[in-house]
Amino acid sequence: MLLFAFSVGYSASLAEPALASLGITVEEVTAGASKKFLVMHAVGFGVGLGLIIGVAKKAMVSAGNLDKAGIGFVFEVPVEKAVGFVEAHEVTAGAQG
Repeated sequence: MLLFAFSVGYSASLAEPALASLGITVEEVTAGASKKFLVMHAVGFGVGLGLIIGVAKKAMVSAGNLDKAGIGFVFEVPVEKAVGFVEAHEVTAGAQG
């Protein structure tokens, strides 16, 4: 399912005429330093990766592995740990200055 999501996003991006036009413009503006091929495939890869993340998130929420659909589900950190980390570093930084 994830491979299919990636391939749909990647191929749909490469088929987009506006992206080809953008690639040509970038190549002209950068005097050939950035190639049309690289721009198009980088955008396609990013769209494919975004679809993988979206499908994985949806699958995890549907399966009940997540209580809520949060954007940062991959890097989920308890709020208490994050606040404690920030407070500890504020105290340390204050003591040094």
